[in-house]
Amino acid sequence: MNSMNNNYLSILLLVIFMASTSLAAGAQTSVKVSGAKGKSTYRINNDEGDFKLEYEGEIQVSDNDKDIVAISRGGFFELSKSSFGASRKIRIETDGSQLIKKYFVGWSEKDWEPDGRDWLAELLPDLVRSTTIAARSRVDRIYRQGGADALVRELSLLEGDYVRHTYFNLAFEKNLSASDQNKLLKIAGETVSSDHYLSQILTGYFERNGLSGAVSDNYLTAADAINSDHYKTNVLSTVAMSDAVKGQQLTRLIKGSNGIASDHYKANLLMEIIGQKKLDDNQISALLEESNDIQSDHYSANVLIKLLQEQDLSSSSMNSFLNTTGHIQSDHYAQNVYAELLMKKRDNQTLASVFSSAGRTVNSDHYLSQVLRIGLRYQDISGPAMTEFIDAISDIGSDHYASEVIREAARMELSEEDAIKLLQASGNISSDNYLSNSLVALSGQVNRMGDNVKSAYRSAAKEISSDTYYGRAMKALDE
Repeated sequence: MNSMNNNYLSILLLVIFMASTSLAAGAQTSVKVSGAKGKSTYRINNDEGDFKLEYEGEIQVSDNDKDIVAISRGGFFELSKSSFGASRKIRIETDGSQLIKKYFVGWSEKDWEPDGRDWLAELLPDLVRSTTIAARSRVDRIYRQGGADALVRELSLLEGDYVRHTYFNLAFEKNLSASDQNKLLKIAGETVSSDHYLSQILTGYFERNGLSGAVSDNYLTAADAINSDHYKTNVLSTVAMSDAVKGQQLTRLIKGSNGIASDHYKANLLMEIIGQKKLDDNQISALLEESNDIQSDHYSANVLIKLLQEQDLSSSSMNSFLNTTGHIQSDHYAQNVYAELLMKKRDNQTLASVFSSAGRTVNSDHYLSQVLRIGLRYQDISGPAMTEFIDAISDIGSDHYASEVIREAARMELSEEDAIKLLQASGNISSDNYLSNSLVALSGQVNRMGDNVKSAYRSAAKEISSDTYYGRAMKALDE
């Protein structure tokens, strides 16, 4: 019987010993955090049991993280653990300038020395790395003793993004060199997996320090690690509003939108940049490249229209702009972009490119005719621009819409060369009614021109098969 009791006691002691090992030893660990009225509560569950930590006030730990050496007035520290029927608790609170430390096993208070002190020394190093207890004093001490390199090492050992977030924010309050800031930004992007907390770290850093060229690469690399389009856009939008962000930093910021999958968020970010910054050709090129990746024609058109409204485009930028517009599948949205483009005076070469692009891009006769008519209302079209304009008319399959454009073009002051081109385009209209209407509209200018123009008019009229419509067209021509 004594042998059986001894075996039972040995097993019980072994179980108690195993249950008292480090917090970090468990293969599966879950931590729940809550707080109210200045008190923080952590509930930690792992293979070693259930732990509850409550504390209030500023707590300071020893340099080896194994003891609590100070608690602010009115504060306290309480750690309890239960598993396999055994429970332990430590309670530390202030009494004037002294700390009162108590240790309990079950419901019984035991001597603090040595068991209470030893149990706290065993658990506290893991507690300070898996909670925010003594975070401020630890950051102060680690930085004071070992600088940014020591902080980086410690930040790499922390458990949980909530804890990392607290430590990074405290670290960035220090007067760090650009080199030290770079180290911390790099480790933040590598260790913080929560998009929410990483975005808060980066936003807080930017609001406190701005963004210099020396750290922009690591900052934006860390931002690239954010998977959530919402949080990534928040970070990049905050940066976009800074006057200090320009040149290569701004180009890098624009390219940073590449990781945003949502057309909504990406378009909004690009439009915010367009509205906040004066962009050079390289930045516009980067922005247009990112716009190409927007799948939604609605959002793509919004970005391009915003770019036209807010920025002046050089010749090279205009070519890139038109290539990007050419990627819009919807004729409705493409027409909106071309219309916005044509409402501001453009040089002849630009107009030629615009009409050429519209003719290739817009398949709808209705929308293509709308683009051409807007061009007639707002632009002075001649030379190469007129050539491309008339070629675009030839791309209109509908006699009705082609005739509408030609009749509106007839109100312009045409050169003889342009009149001949329009007459030749009119000859492509199959409907006798619409062809005769087009020729009659042009006849007023043709009658003031030379024989070559009148000959072109007669050639176009010969395409009319109806005697009535042919007679009407020829009657309008002065012999």
